[in-house]
Amino acid sequence: MNERALLLLLPICWLGCRSAAPLRPEGTLVLHVEGPAPLCYVDDVPVTLFPGGTRITVLAGRRRIEVRAPGHFAAYREVQVPPRGQAELSIRLRPDPDAGSSLHDAASSRPWPPLDRADRAPPYAPR
Repeated sequence: MNERALLLLLPICWLGCRSAAPLRPEGTLVLHVEGPAPLCYVDDVPVTLFPGGTRITVLAGRRRIEVRAPGHFAAYREVQVPPRGQAELSIRLRPDPDAGSSLHDAASSRPWPPLDRADRAPPYAPR
């Protein structure tokens, strides 16, 4: 009796599996990033980077990569990952020359000397 029940359930299981959503194929993304302690996001998901390159399994298709590091410009790239294939991406972060400077530093490094206001009245004061 158990064998009969199994034979009857087998076609039902097969039909149920056919109606399931097809799995999306995966691919491999290999990242090489040059820069000090970068933060990496693939489709807004944080990824840990390793020296010498990082291999990540992702869904096939277009992927958005964002890499950041303190004192450097953020880098944004898009890459097409083929199904059951591999895409490789190298990113070199560029230093931001304005990083670390504050408004106070910028004001103190002006090329003009400070104005001597003791001998002049402010423009809004009556004369």
